[in-house]
Amino acid sequence: MFQVTVDLDKCDGDGACADICPSDVFVVKDGKSYPENMDDCVGCESCVEECPQGAITVEET
Repeated sequence: MFQVTVDLDKCDGDGACADICPSDVFVVKDGKSYPENMDDCVGCESCVEECPQGAITVEET
């Protein structure tokens, strides 16, 4: 299982994480990205690599 965290101060809501995520973990709403489906995260960290703001961390729990 993985803990996905988005630093909302850094996130600009461009949706890059939502676009790249193979498990549809992210939902973009109100100009920010939220990890609403964390149970589906496979820990690939594509979102971490794709986020230009460096706003995402993924940790194994």
